[in-house]
Amino acid sequence: MENLSRCISKERVLESVKNFTGRPNVKLLDGMEILRATKGVEGLTSIVIRVKTPYCFSGDDGKILWKTFIVKALPENLFQLDVVERCRLFVKEVIFFKEIVPLLSKAAAAGNVSLPLPKCFFAAGDGGSDSIYLEDLSEAGYKIPDSTSFTVGLDLDHSSLVMKTLGKFHAITYAAEKLLLPSKNWVAEFPVFSRDSIFYDPIGKDVVSPLFPLVKSCVETFVTMSSQMNGLPKQPDFTGALTKALENNWPNLCRLVQPDPQGFNVLSHGDCWINNAMFLYDGGRPVDLKIIDFQISRYCHPAVDIFYFMYLCTRREFRDKNLHSLVLEYYNSLVYYLSVLGFDVPPITLDKLKEDLVKYRAFGIAINSSFTPTMLLGEDFMPSNSGELSVEQLRDLYDTGNSSALLKKFKSDPTFRSRMETLIREFVDWAIPQ
Repeated sequence: MENLSRCISKERVLESVKNFTGRPNVKLLDGMEILRATKGVEGLTSIVIRVKTPYCFSGDDGKILWKTFIVKALPENLFQLDVVERCRLFVKEVIFFKEIVPLLSKAAAAGNVSLPLPKCFFAAGDGGSDSIYLEDLSEAGYKIPDSTSFTVGLDLDHSSLVMKTLGKFHAITYAAEKLLLPSKNWVAEFPVFSRDSIFYDPIGKDVVSPLFPLVKSCVETFVTMSSQMNGLPKQPDFTGALTKALENNWPNLCRLVQPDPQGFNVLSHGDCWINNAMFLYDGGRPVDLKIIDFQISRYCHPAVDIFYFMYLCTRREFRDKNLHSLVLEYYNSLVYYLSVLGFDVPPITLDKLKEDLVKYRAFGIAINSSFTPTMLLGEDFMPSNSGELSVEQLRDLYDTGNSSALLKKFKSDPTFRSRMETLIREFVDWAIPQ
């Protein structure tokens, strides 16, 4: 196990405890426990550490108290660090917690509304020792869904709660923008949001998005799999049309994450999928949700968050049956919280949202075809012995989207093949309906 203590600053732990307690006379004691909080892909762009520290108050009775924090620190792997720095992921998350969350809190306080995210006790982005000290949600019983959710998709209870929470979060970010940033928007106030962290067109050899090769490589993988499927044409004109449609994935992603100049925009989460959603359960049923990880927050149409979740966290048959009812739950939540926060006239009608969703479905289709296959790999993607991704595996993920592992499992695993065929047919039905 690596020496995680190198990622922890006792001064920052002390400052976090002071901010947690609201008292200046905190004294840290010996016996701090430092452990990895996540593994592999769950900490792909950060080292995520659970720090449990004993402390007492100077001048009191000396009673020993304990507090646990989740600490996010820069990865030490040079390949990961390059990705983080090129995309300014840590910079954006530090700004989110240091500067944006106080604005959200002020807006939410007007309606006595709680923020659906972890509390932050310290954040620093001073270069080289960037770190964020957060509330450990697991202490209150919050947890990420069971690992089977990666492959089978989330059910209606989980999905409904996510839609309601996104509606609440978007309402708060909209209220903060209008109440606290008069005549401005989030992009004007925080230029870090002027270019998307991930989805942007290559403008030079040194500024290509790390995910561009992954999305590009999915074209060949998809075409190879489609050629082995029954029920799809094999003639060259079909293959050419499929390749052309797949090559539009990246331009679609880059275009649709931009703010809608004539539409309704919010500060969105940007990465709302299973790994970034922690649920509180009561008798096995999810009753509350906190969203985590704001490294790729973006200012855009709310449909981007909706389809990001729906296409990465649910399966086609579920979407075909429940998408419209879930969109209604999102909209009702948005309108309710906007009303509580003082906005009686919503900035978008339900009919306009539904109209916009037709256009933004291209984002969901592109996300689904580019990233869901790797998620469906399950344990074949994550090594079971160490729980860590090697540099070689990271490079394979970013450069090829694990194409060799995908094709191997497509041939050998009937369940995986069936799910991939469903995914491919959904793309074909949308892109080449005839």
